[in-house]
Amino acid sequence: MSSTRLLVLGVVRLLQPVHGYDVRRMLLSWRADEWASVNPGSIYHALKTATRDGQCRTIGEPARGGRPDRTAYELTEHGEFDFLVLLREALWKLGDATTLRAGLCFFPVLGRDELLSLLRRRLTQLEAVVESSGFTVSAPHPVTPRHVVEQIHLSAALSEGEARWVGDMITRVERGDYHRPDGTPHPVVKEV
Repeated sequence: MSSTRLLVLGVVRLLQPVHGYDVRRMLLSWRADEWASVNPGSIYHALKTATRDGQCRTIGEPARGGRPDRTAYELTEHGEFDFLVLLREALWKLGDATTLRAGLCFFPVLGRDELLSLLRRRLTQLEAVVESSGFTVSAPHPVTPRHVVEQIHLSAALSEGEARWVGDMITRVERGDYHRPDGTPHPVVKEV
């Protein structure tokens, strides 16, 4: 999965219609250039690809006051569907941390019950990784050097830490930190 695509579709969804410059500015304000290696070129490329793939449509704005013609983007129905698929996968599928972090930028758009279900699935998977790591460490393959087993210890420690965080996040979601009492998301403040 492309975390850049998720980030770009998500920002377009939040701010639509939005100019590429404003997508870039929002992502840089989130420091996505640091944790997701998102650079200006990849943002504009993702916008063009999303438009080519039917996830976004462009809206032209004529020149005004010395400003050249500009292109704004908005999600299509196909783009909305794809965004939600990418978001759900980012939250429940174990993978790289960048994809999870991209998903965390948009999780409040999901209803509380769905979000809790996704997080509980993730927690179950993490607990299974920790448990299986214990089996691997206690009975490593006979030709595996002892020092290589350290990467298994690291994997287990990272999974244990993430499992604690997911458990804490489940508590925050259940408490209502991100959703109204009826389970719908709090409105997202539109800022550009």
